[in-house]
Amino acid sequence: MPLDSFAPSPEDLEQIGYKRIMDRKTKEGLKFLIKAAKGYEEVGKLMDAARTYKYVGVVLLDRIKNPERARPFLLKSAYLHLHLIEKEIEMPEINLTKLEGFCLSVLEIFTLLNDRKNLEKYTREFAVMYEELGNSYLDNDDIESAIVAYEAAHRYYKLIGDEDGIRATAERLTDLYGKLAEQYLENEQYAEAGDTFFRLG
Repeated sequence: MPLDSFAPSPEDLEQIGYKRIMDRKTKEGLKFLIKAAKGYEEVGKLMDAARTYKYVGVVLLDRIKNPERARPFLLKSAYLHLHLIEKEIEMPEINLTKLEGFCLSVLEIFTLLNDRKNLEKYTREFAVMYEELGNSYLDNDDIESAIVAYEAAHRYYKLIGDEDGIRATAERLTDLYGKLAEQYLENEQYAEAGDTFFRLG
C-alpha cells in the first residue's frame, strides 16, 4: 500500500528517530525508526529497511538490554538481507562487494542472537554459493572475480572447519594466483605480479 503523500517520508522518520536517540529519548526514537523501516519496505527500499531494522535490534540489545524484544527486528533484518542476496545473485553482473556486505550482515545478526544453528547453516550456504560463483567466473575466464569468490568461500569454510572445502578452495586459489601472476608478468605489471606471488606464498 503506498505511503500517504502528506505523511513524513521514511528518510524523515529515520532522521527524527536518530535525533531522539541522540537526545536520550531512546524508546521514542525507536518508534520512529520502526515506522521508517516499515516505510522503506512499503516503497521497496529493502537495503534501507534491513539496515534500519538491524539498528533497532542492536539498540534494544545493547542499550535497552532486552534480547527478546530485539530478536524479531534482528531476524527481520537477517531475512531481508537474505532476500537481497538472492536478488544480487540473479543480477547479470554481480557486485561482489555488495554481496559480501549482505552475507556479513546475516552472519553478524545470528552471532548477536547467539544462534549457532543458523550461523553455521548460513556460513555453509555462503561458502557453497561463493564456490559455485568462482566456478562460474572461471568458466568465463574471469580469473580476478573467480579469485575473489574462492577467497570468500575459503574464509567461510574455515569459519565452520570444513576441511574438504578448505582444501579444495586452497588448491584452486593456488592455481589461480599462479595464472594471474603469469598474466601480470606478460603485461609487464611487475608490482601486481609481486603482490600476487605474495598471496601465493
